[in-house]
Amino acid sequence: MTRRQVRQWARKTIRRSQNEYKRIRISDSSESSNDESQPQQQQQQQRRRKQAAPRRQETRNQRIDRLQDGRFGSIPLAPLLRVIKEILQINHGGQYKIQAAAIQCLRIAAESYLVNFFEDANLLTQHSKRVTLMYKDFELLLRLRKSWGDPVAFAKLH
Repeated sequence: MTRRQVRQWARKTIRRSQNEYKRIRISDSSESSNDESQPQQQQQQQRRRKQAAPRRQETRNQRIDRLQDGRFGSIPLAPLLRVIKEILQINHGGQYKIQAAAIQCLRIAAESYLVNFFEDANLLTQHSKRVTLMYKDFELLLRLRKSWGDPVAFAKLH
């Protein structure tokens, strides 16, 4: 078995029909030195080479488009639920109930606030003729937002 064949067997996501599996088993198990079996193996290898491997990584622009689509949130739901439950536990103590629609609204609001915050911080970075977003951009943005009365900017940073 060649190195390429071993790698293909090691992959978990190979999708083949049952006939292809039978052909591979028959060709691998017949280790005779027949001249007829060698051209068949070469033909199978050539067929495999022609098939393009699926790309596992999506490009950066495709990921940005997917996140901006709006159907899927960029904040994972489980960590957001933990934060919401922790805040409710601190403020309201024992038992509390919250609707799924309210959680979805909080998720959308948090995402839109963060996206807007990072866009503004990126504008400050571009204004200072830099490419790298730095902590001082966030500090300046918080100071600017405090001066305009943003209630979130008054929260303490840890």
